[in-house]
Formats: sequence, structure tokens, C-alpha cells
Amino acid sequence: MEIESVHEFATMDEYCFYNLHLHLKGQNVCNYKMAIDVREYLKSKKGYDRTSNFALTFDRERNIFYNQIKPLNATVDLVPPSPPAGIR
Repeated sequence: MEIESVHEFATMDEYCFYNLHLHLKGQNVCNYKMAIDVREYLKSKKGYDRTSNFALTFDRERNIFYNQIKPLNATVDLVPPSPPAGIR
């Protein structure tokens, strides 16, 4: 399966082109791989032309694609947000 996304915009001083291409490879969930190709092009006074490529592997236990595993040592406190003033 392949998915492509292309976005362009232009002003009087700039032109921008953004292209994202996703490739899902593999025959089943055991060997899924995702390749992502990105191109960002900006034509302006400070223009650039960047290309990035990523390769992701599927973890079927967690149902997520990843490119690396890093151990985290952190604490997360979940606090419900306070309602805006005047609302109960």
C-alpha cells in the first residue's frame, strides 16, 4: 500500500512544496515495515531543499510502528484540567 500527500503554497515572495510518501511493505502483521520519504522545498531569500527518509518496524504486541527503542525514566502525573473561570 502506498499513500502520497502533496501540498504547495505560494506568496509573492515565497514558494513552498511539501511531499510525503508512505510505503507499507510486508505480507502480514509479522513482517510489516513502513518507509517514509519526505521532501520540503522552500524558494525564498532563506530557501532550502530537504529530503528525509525513515524506516519503521511494526511491533504487533503494542500495535505501533517505531524506528528505535529508548528506555524512559520519567514520572507522569495526570491532573484533570481546571474548568474556565465562571463554569462549574
